[in-house]
Amino acid sequence: MADTLKWLFVGDLQMPYHDKRALDLFMKVAKAWRPQAIDVVGDIDDQLEYSSFSDGTTDEFFNQLKKQEDDDPLPFIRKNADAAKSFYADLRAQHKKADIHASLGNHDIRIFKYIDKKSPDYKELVTPEFLWGLDNVGITYRMYHEPPMERFAGIHVHHGKTTSAAGLAVRGDIETYNISLVRGHDHRGGVVYKSYPIAKQTLVGMGTGHLCDEWAYGLNYTENPQWEKGFGIAHVENDTPHLQFIPITNDYTCIVDGKLFAG
Repeated sequence: MADTLKWLFVGDLQMPYHDKRALDLFMKVAKAWRPQAIDVVGDIDDQLEYSSFSDGTTDEFFNQLKKQEDDDPLPFIRKNADAAKSFYADLRAQHKKADIHASLGNHDIRIFKYIDKKSPDYKELVTPEFLWGLDNVGITYRMYHEPPMERFAGIHVHHGKTTSAAGLAVRGDIETYNISLVRGHDHRGGVVYKSYPIAKQTLVGMGTGHLCDEWAYGLNYTENPQWEKGFGIAHVENDTPHLQFIPITNDYTCIVDGKLFAG
């Protein structure tokens, strides 16, 4: 690894319930900042239609499929993944040489559980490559059930497991795994430290916030979302990571390395 590394983190777009203006701002920043590594920390694809909360309702996938002329679910499944697939393709097209890795989230994998239960004959056909074309665009990935993956300078990535009613849930994960970790999942943004002075060890965790539309139909499970819109960056200098959460303001601005960006 080079002495200096610029590392970008993004997650929880919940497509198609994303905030387009926030996503456009993120892509604008990413193009200008030119990171060498990018980690997508999960829940890019919301998959409301495969959720257990949609079971038996008009939102459920197979209830929607009944309205289609074709009984074959595969074209409809692929169409439902188009937004997330386009995001990955656009990210790769903009960063042709970057090391890009995706940590799939609990929303991303809803379809795999759903198909296994409702239509197991299609289980082997519905894969991350079929949905999002990750292999095709050279984005590595890890499934949600797999443990956090170490990437650079002792920092691991994962979508996140712990939940919390208040504060950064990443703190719970770094205590559970005893690792430094960047994650999404709780839609909160910030950096937290856990120090062990006798052992001369400090662990660091970062929540990467979200880029979804808090008031969209697919996110109406909460009436007062206490979330932070934004993304994360890191500068790795001589194998020492410096993590920073980048908040996006209500008027769609953010500051990265002292430069103001507006969306």
